[in-house]
Amino acid sequence: MKIFHTILLFLFLNSCSFDNKSGIWDGNKIREKTKKEEEFLIDAKDIFTKESDQLKEFDSGLNLLSAISPAKTPKKWTEENFNNLNNLDNSVYLNKKRLAYKSKKISGHQISNNFLYNNNKFIFSDSKGNIIVFYEKEQTVKFKFNFYKNILKNFPKKINLILKNDVIFAADNLGYVYALDATKEKIVWAKNYGVPFFSNIKIIDDLLFLVNKDNKVYILNLLSGEKIWEYSTDRSTLNTKYKNIISYSGNNLVLLNTNGSVYAIDILNKNIKWFYNVNSIVASKNDIFNGISNIIDNRSVLIVGSNSISALDLENGNLIWQKKYNIEVDPLVSSKLILILTKENYLTFLSKETGEVIWSSKLSNMRKSYSDKKFKNKNISSMKLMNNNLFLFSEGSELIEISLQDKKIKNIFNSKYGFKSEIIVINNHLYFVDKKKLIKLS
Repeated sequence: MKIFHTILLFLFLNSCSFDNKSGIWDGNKIREKTKKEEEFLIDAKDIFTKESDQLKEFDSGLNLLSAISPAKTPKKWTEENFNNLNNLDNSVYLNKKRLAYKSKKISGHQISNNFLYNNNKFIFSDSKGNIIVFYEKEQTVKFKFNFYKNILKNFPKKINLILKNDVIFAADNLGYVYALDATKEKIVWAKNYGVPFFSNIKIIDDLLFLVNKDNKVYILNLLSGEKIWEYSTDRSTLNTKYKNIISYSGNNLVLLNTNGSVYAIDILNKNIKWFYNVNSIVASKNDIFNGISNIIDNRSVLIVGSNSISALDLENGNLIWQKKYNIEVDPLVSSKLILILTKENYLTFLSKETGEVIWSSKLSNMRKSYSDKKFKNKNISSMKLMNNNLFLFSEGSELIEISLQDKKIKNIFNSKYGFKSEIIVINNHLYFVDKKKLIKLS
């Protein structure tokens, strides 16, 4: 069977487009960059040297507010990373800087960093294998379910969740996939596929998409859990804590696997459109094992590692542009801009079309005056666009608001609670978990 699979892979690769001179996949050739006529691209500059890619202060003069999307109000958060693109755009936040409520402990066990929300219900999982349904209005746990038998009770569980209507779909590190009706409080179906699952989950129509630890893609029937199709991508040669990441746009499912390979899958025809090995373009072969996310729109795929950021053409996998930055947290994509924060504490705005720098500044230089308050905790865990401004969250308790109009730090707020879990924005409020309690900020 392995020999047969190898032959098929060989035939597939030979049927794809190659550069006849070098024998390298076309996607490894950087396309010539062509600037658009808009002001923000004309004034943008590549301020990195090929030798060191060092950042410096730079301002193209662009009004940043004109290049981001209008703020919207999310009403639900039904999957990890918010949506199919793994990207939360500009959203509305009350920004009153006060505690709306702090719940009692959601669980006595370690709660997963990712949690979901829909129709008054928060969905959590913990290391014991509990799936917990917390009702917001009542501020109480209404339903707790544990799928696992006593023989597995002491084995730590890592559960990935996605929510459709009132049905919770779960995939774990034991190889189980199951559907749980949160209203009827009972299992709809359950399957075990023998290998731990190691990815976020996506739902497209009546199909469930996920990836196991061997980097094999599974497509399951949403109503029964039966396997419809599977595809084995290249297996990782190293153990890594970073999981496979999938996203989708239209009929294209994009996988960034733990081996540093990108696969675009046509979900209608169930075939591979193109394959790209990111390790061929990053500074270090181990860079991708610090992979952060793959964010896509209708035309491009953004692949981010700890030391690089690359844009690929969604249709053919060609490399559009690639830069080498030391990325600190998940980037943000909004309309024409990509926002990144580097480990050197440079906040940088890039053109989504070309990767060129629109604006860049070190955080320490963004105070309005020397007497302005400094933020103490430099361990930024995440950032979000809210109210047309940028908000940075530290692992300690600080919320740093940066004005995109003035390009300066506008305010520093100490919430007294650590921003270590995912932070979700629902109905103009912020929610996160601190010390096993749900925190709501207004």
